[in-house]
Amino acid sequence: MIKLLFGSTWICPSSRTKVYNNTKKAIRHVCFHPRYPLYASSSDDCSTIVTHGMVYNDMVKNPLVVPVKVLRGHKETSKYGVLSNVFHSQQPWVYTGGADGEIWLFV
Repeated sequence: MIKLLFGSTWICPSSRTKVYNNTKKAIRHVCFHPRYPLYASSSDDCSTIVTHGMVYNDMVKNPLVVPVKVLRGHKETSKYGVLSNVFHSQQPWVYTGGADGEIWLFV
């Protein structure tokens, strides 16, 4: 069984069921933390969602996807929200850049 990640939606192609979805508008950027099992997805709804995600070597087990925190702060500009994000190399901190021209650090 293959599980695919499209933005912040886990989909199982064999059963065509959507397992998890958490955004209202288009996802602009997804990044993975280099040390922790975390990823962050930024979207045009001005939110960045930090999620704990693990995929197991045992194909019988389903992937673990747990939303950790929804980060907000950017303002929508010309129908765009958060355009980019990146994790700190050592800490679980997230830097985000938005269409409003601001860069935020979420600790």
